[in-house]
Amino acid sequence: MQVLNYPGLQIDVDRMRAAKLLVSQRDVANNMLTSLSSSVLVSPSFFLNPQNNVNYFVAVQTPISKINNVNDLLGTPVSAPVANPASVDPAALPASPVGAVGRYPTVYPRSSLESVNHYTVQRELDIAANVDGRDLGATAADIQTAINDISKGLPITTHIDIRGQNEVMQASFRSLGMGMILAVILVYALLVILFQSWVDPFIIMMAVPGGLLGIIWMLALTGTTINVESLMGSIMTIGISVSNSILVVSFANDLRARNEMTPFEAAIGACTIRLRPC
Repeated sequence: MQVLNYPGLQIDVDRMRAAKLLVSQRDVANNMLTSLSSSVLVSPSFFLNPQNNVNYFVAVQTPISKINNVNDLLGTPVSAPVANPASVDPAALPASPVGAVGRYPTVYPRSSLESVNHYTVQRELDIAANVDGRDLGATAADIQTAINDISKGLPITTHIDIRGQNEVMQASFRSLGMGMILAVILVYALLVILFQSWVDPFIIMMAVPGGLLGIIWMLALTGTTINVESLMGSIMTIGISVSNSILVVSFANDLRARNEMTPFEAAIGACTIRLRPC
């Protein structure tokens, strides 16, 4: 959960006063940044150790123990940067900084964001939540319904998305759903090639809805939700139901060929002998 009212200090630089002392707002900000977060962020410096020829960072920072209150913060020295230090005589440089931070800004307390997150350049606020006592899909569906109601009054540049495990779960469901549909199509195409007929494979595939109906009944009786495991089991059920249906249809065709039976009689005889539960 992101903290939206994190306490802080707002520093507003008086630009007119700073300009009279030949100091810009950027100079004040850079000196504050160097004092609080070290000079590595503003002007990184390196030291080449002649003994091992290794470069080391040289960072300048005010110790935390030296800043105990606002007055200590406002006492941070401020100096304007030199454009080309190599061409300036050190004797010509000022002996001391151009005053302290307290001479230029106005400081007052305020609340701001603890951290600013971005997703694909856009600003975002992350709200983390856990699910307890309910399945993730039903909870995400209720949240999405609430988001749809709220989004009607939001600006066009603002939108709310559900991410995390629900996003991964939905992607898995779509992949497994497409895999199930593809499995049915490929099995039917293979049966057409094997039986050299369009009707017999269609009759065999009629076992698939019955198998899926049994899955739905078992999920309802056991109180199990539709998840990745149940979808994988559904794909396996398609193969098992089709294999048993192939035995029944093949046996019915054999009975018709040997005993000159009607299709209805052959189906009854085949089911009586070869029908097995999936």
